[in-house]
Amino acid sequence: MSQRTHIYFRADGSAHMGLGHIHRSLGLAAMVADAFVCTFVTRHPLPALKAMIADVCQECIDLGDLDPAQEAEHIVRNLLTPQDIIVLDGYHFDLAYQQAIVKTGCKIVCLDDIHRYHFLAHAIINHAGGIDPSLYSAEPYTRFYLGPRYTLLKKPFLEAARHRHETPAGNALFICLGGADPGNQTQYVLEKCLAHNFDEYIVVVGAAYQHYASLQAFAAQRGAIRVLSDLAADDMVAFMRQCRTAICSPSGVAYEYLCTGGALYLHQTADNQEDLCAYLLRESLAFAFADFPSVPGFAVAQAMAAQAKIFDGRSNERLQKVFLLLDYDLHATLRRATAADVDITYAWANDPETRNQSFQSGAIPYSDHENWFKRKITATAAYYYIVVYKQQPVAQIRFDLVGGEAIISYGIDAAYRGKGLGSWVLQRGIEQFRKEHTQPVAIIGYVKASNEKSNSIFRNMGFTQVPTEENYKEAFKYKL
Repeated sequence: MSQRTHIYFRADGSAHMGLGHIHRSLGLAAMVADAFVCTFVTRHPLPALKAMIADVCQECIDLGDLDPAQEAEHIVRNLLTPQDIIVLDGYHFDLAYQQAIVKTGCKIVCLDDIHRYHFLAHAIINHAGGIDPSLYSAEPYTRFYLGPRYTLLKKPFLEAARHRHETPAGNALFICLGGADPGNQTQYVLEKCLAHNFDEYIVVVGAAYQHYASLQAFAAQRGAIRVLSDLAADDMVAFMRQCRTAICSPSGVAYEYLCTGGALYLHQTADNQEDLCAYLLRESLAFAFADFPSVPGFAVAQAMAAQAKIFDGRSNERLQKVFLLLDYDLHATLRRATAADVDITYAWANDPETRNQSFQSGAIPYSDHENWFKRKITATAAYYYIVVYKQQPVAQIRFDLVGGEAIISYGIDAAYRGKGLGSWVLQRGIEQFRKEHTQPVAIIGYVKASNEKSNSIFRNMGFTQVPTEENYKEAFKYKL
């Protein structure tokens, strides 16, 4: 396989701003670390954060006291190349900052939930629900990945969502208002809840929480309060699963709890939580802290059913493909097929999965393929392209002009299937075909009904399903 592309993750966290940007960026880094080289870039990371970063990323770069006004130029000069991807997670990475970065030719991804300024990003990720792209000012090329389908959480929470447990028998309450909680809303909420006589109060604070001594002293004077600090994700899941009820800020920790499931009450602690709070309440996935703990059991049961449906634990698969698409944009190209491609296309044609999905599933003799291939690459009615990714042929796509229509045929090398390449090949192939064949023509694709992945690609590309001819009765026909 080819050398992996480099992703730089730029995010900060502190007792003042909280640790949300750090945690969600690290969650994203963990999702893509198997396919990319990941470097975290931050300022003055706490020792506990350094350890967390080291578990996920190959390197952590501390910008220290570098003048913020000089930061973007420093990163451009010393880190980025045109072949890289950078992820910006923070509210100070504004238009001017992005203008400096985009000049390198690298790809920019912004994790953003306030849509305050114009974006030059190639992709914007916002896992808050109910958000529409129209809320953003962005470039025509910007792709949007919005809502809980793109939840930015660490692996243990995604696994918890995929394997939900029975509601715990006890009556424990989970409280977590984020990693910093500078206003010490944690103690305020705890005091409000003590009158409701839960069996146990499990209170979790983060590494940047500065009121730990005060909270511990408060807890020591009362029974059944357990104060925990800076838990690993596995431990968070374990404690959440012990609690059928929780009070969280409408931030990443709320999504974490929804992956385990239960009666979640929201207490907003920052302005940037407004969108997420409104979404969770509107969709009845959670309840307002003002109603604690009087929500009826049937409403809790309905909420838990909705939680399981929306938080499916598959966001890592979707986000991996987001970054693979950017990687293909950087490193993949289309060229016309030539005589030198006869052997690789023969190998692709006789791949077992390719034969299984073809309308004629028998093996193809080499001499037959060779003669067919020579005709295709010289035919004026055929537009035959090879996709090259990091100097390696990885896919093919062909358009045959027949009866005023262009019939698509495409295939992906077995080593690159399941990595989002199919949709990229189809989109770029159509763009290239239309550049070379300027006369209007309908583009047609035939896909076996059993080929779920290809059918999904055609539908997502905007093709319309139309009636199929008798000789393709086992297939769906798509038209663009």
